[in-house]
Amino acid sequence: MEAGASPARSLNIDHTWDEFHLHALSTGVSLLYGGSTYDDQFNATYLPSYTTVGLRAAYKVNSHLTVSANLSNLFNRQYVTAYGYNTLGRTAFGKVAYTF
Repeated sequence: MEAGASPARSLNIDHTWDEFHLHALSTGVSLLYGGSTYDDQFNATYLPSYTTVGLRAAYKVNSHLTVSANLSNLFNRQYVTAYGYNTLGRTAFGKVAYTF
């Protein structure tokens, strides 16, 4: 990291919905902040700061089966973490997990 660069910071908040007797449902939100920095040793290639938001949910159907979904970069923020390399825009992932 170059002098004066801000490191990435994240905040994750998760909740299991016990108060509504939905013990099997959990949700969460993530905030990711990447501070401004330079991408070269000469401090010539400036990379601006960015913030992204992610959402997630999981539902435990039974003791063996869990269904979950994640939505990354909710607001489709365009940013770079390395000059010349694009980052993903809004991205959704789903998962079904079965344990024996």
